[in-house]
Amino acid sequence: KRIQGDLLAVNNQLWIDQWEAEQKAITHQVMFFVEASCTEECKPTFEKLFKSIGKNAKLDIYFKDGIGSEEIGVWAAFMGIDPSLVRSKKVTLNFDSGLSTKMDVTEESFPAVRVLDIKSGKVTDSYKG
Repeated sequence: KRIQGDLLAVNNQLWIDQWEAEQKAITHQVMFFVEASCTEECKPTFEKLFKSIGKNAKLDIYFKDGIGSEEIGVWAAFMGIDPSLVRSKKVTLNFDSGLSTKMDVTEESFPAVRVLDIKSGKVTDSYKG
């Protein structure tokens, strides 16, 4: 039996409402496919892409399979990604797990960008925030 019944230990409804509103406002999912070893040469591309992401888009970064979380963390730190953006899911760091194939991205074409228009489902290969 719960001590407090149905009462929340912390009333976080305001935070939940704010988060849900932010999620509903997102119109584009920007996917960046990259190898963790691509640092110096990928930094200008990443910075340009990162600066173009507005409030209505989220950035999901996908790394070639076969690397570990530590390598991804090193890459993210090199790119200057604030860990709070990752914790808040405004930027996600992911293993590819076959998504690049579904998005018609070959490993030879890394780094690559695909943009999903969430409403229409249309995928393009560029993003203009």
